[in-house]
Amino acid sequence: MANQHANALNAAVRDTTNLAYAFEDNTQRAVAGADQVLLSLRASYAREQSGFDLVEWVKRESAPDWLTAQIAIIGPNGMSVASTASKVSVNVADREHFIVQRDSDGDELFISRPVIGRSSGRWTVQLTRKIKLEDGRFGGIIVLSIDCYQLSAFYQSLNLQQGFIDLIGLDGIVRARGPVEANTIGHQMTGIPETVLAEKGGNLRIPDGHDQLTVAFRRLNNYPLVVLVGFNDKAILADFRHTRKVMTWSGVAATILLILVGSVWIRQRKRSMRSQRSLEVTLASMSQGLVMIDASGHVRVVNGRALDLLGLPQDMVAHMGEGRSKLHQDAERSLLEALSTIYDTRARAGDGMGVPVLERTISAIPTGGEVQTITDVTARHVADQRIRHMALHDHLTGLGNRILFSEEADHLLELAAAGGHRYAILCLDLNGFKKVNDTLGHEGGDDLLIKVAQRLTAATGPEDIVARVGGDEFAVLSRLGSHQAAQTGAAIAQQICAALETPFMIGTQQVKIGASIGVAEYPQDGLGRTDLLRNADLALYVAKADQQDSVRQFEPGMAEVARNKQRLEEELRAAIGTD
Repeated sequence: MANQHANALNAAVRDTTNLAYAFEDNTQRAVAGADQVLLSLRASYAREQSGFDLVEWVKRESAPDWLTAQIAIIGPNGMSVASTASKVSVNVADREHFIVQRDSDGDELFISRPVIGRSSGRWTVQLTRKIKLEDGRFGGIIVLSIDCYQLSAFYQSLNLQQGFIDLIGLDGIVRARGPVEANTIGHQMTGIPETVLAEKGGNLRIPDGHDQLTVAFRRLNNYPLVVLVGFNDKAILADFRHTRKVMTWSGVAATILLILVGSVWIRQRKRSMRSQRSLEVTLASMSQGLVMIDASGHVRVVNGRALDLLGLPQDMVAHMGEGRSKLHQDAERSLLEALSTIYDTRARAGDGMGVPVLERTISAIPTGGEVQTITDVTARHVADQRIRHMALHDHLTGLGNRILFSEEADHLLELAAAGGHRYAILCLDLNGFKKVNDTLGHEGGDDLLIKVAQRLTAATGPEDIVARVGGDEFAVLSRLGSHQAAQTGAAIAQQICAALETPFMIGTQQVKIGASIGVAEYPQDGLGRTDLLRNADLALYVAKADQQDSVRQFEPGMAEVARNKQRLEEELRAAIGTD
């Protein structure tokens, strides 16, 4: 009996640890998904600003789950600009999640303490991202609010009998608890050792009145949150004789599977005659693929979703139950080979365009073996790509921006020496753009910039990089000799000037503009992107001084000319200031 007692307690440690791992993984995914929504929303809002419709964006781009109390945009003064929960503007300038983002220099996800939401009226945790204006100033925050009681109610629905699940911050304050208890959310969790807040994970035995609790905890990667799962010894020991008799690989599989979907662990503890059917239903209803492999490397459990994601026939599930027959061995071999094609959490050629992008998570089982979960993250991958595109492209013209131009130029120039290629960097300013902007307004100016971008793209080669790097400033990186009539940078510049000579139709108005272009060539005018851009900019400076559309190739003496002119301008300003 003493051994059975010890075995029951050891099993409880193992089971609570499995639960903690599972809830860590699920919570990690939930927070990462919420952050993805914030980043995507921020990028979209930056593009549209005053004309942005948050409610329509949420309908089109996002699918807030039942935990989301609201999504909101807060202005730099703390007043809500838009919210999915209320049309009434509220002020959150005094709230922690606003103050931290306003006063920080970085760009990090912030997870707040629980507060009563002024729009939702519920206990919520605020996940926020900072909005930065183009000039670098603070532009407000994007907020996604998680409903603490909804999350707690989910934990409670798992019916852990005399157990509990807590989500706390590194400050020790409870964000969610199941079963739901009054005066818990937003309060400090009492009786927990400092190790819970300081270490990555572990197991504890802590007092609970006249009894003891077996507790497992896991800290989330990259987020200041800790998941705790605990059970009372009375509940543990009440089952230990039965548990000792019926614990098999199927039981272990059920335990871990049920953890991952947050509902089946208790059914395993109840050991009812319906447990096998419950396991089958759970396997069939999971949105994730799941494969359990034992310590000897054999597949013990696989669900239909895993086969579907891996492109394998569904009848393989039946073959897995045929002992060690040849059908079983062939099915197992095919499954393990398919799993091995998922490298670094990304599927074979997954691109979100008909080929799914898969993510694989591998969790070790304390008793030996592992559980692999497979998730279709195509939507997240597509969102990542969309955000990256927004970050690297000019939202108006669709051309690359300064960041993309710098990255591509650095990469191509690194390869240039080995390939013996020559390149030219062109810096271009439009002449007459301000007049168009002043007479036709910003909409007319924007339309002109779009048409200029189209002509620049048409006038350059398919391998050339064209970017908008400022208001009416553009840059071109061209591989010389890679297309017709482009043996020199000056020749490419003349092609661009010719393309811009034809008047533009802006609305009903015919508009004529020109351009000044400075050219620097690799390798004679510089070996790196920084030197080439600086020298092309010096050539542009001289070209603009000609007071007409002009193309100038960099010459070493241009730097001295620019310095002399700058010195003269400074002396004139000083003379005027002392007059």
